[in-house]
Amino acid sequence: METKKKRDFSLKVSEADMRQQIEQYRSLPITKSYRGIAVLIVAALLGVSVLFSAIGIQGSLEEIMYGLIVYVPVLYFVLKGNRIAMMILMGLITLEKGYQVLQIGSITPLIWWALIMYYLYRALQVENERMRSSVEGSDKNK
Repeated sequence: METKKKRDFSLKVSEADMRQQIEQYRSLPITKSYRGIAVLIVAALLGVSVLFSAIGIQGSLEEIMYGLIVYVPVLYFVLKGNRIAMMILMGLITLEKGYQVLQIGSITPLIWWALIMYYLYRALQVENERMRSSVEGSDKNK
């Protein structure tokens, strides 16, 4: 009898996942790393926003382009594993989705917020563990 893989939606990264994320840090596909998945989700939402503004459904294209000027560099550094960029992105997404909730009066943006935060927080945990491991490794060499 096969055992099904249990899906765990807690915010804590399991030891096996943490080990995989750290050991395969550079080789893990973008769709398998927490930081990559978070970047893909935000990039997809930005792409949809550009498309909607281009056809006149949502906001002006100029406003969206200003947003891209902010988001694209932050997404690049998140993808590279920069912890500060991850925290900045968490703040930006929180502000943006909070504003959208107030603007449209729907909780739909909160669903996207929760999904993005789930992966960003896990990515931040991986980066913190990588930093902790490198500090411990350098302490052992002394």
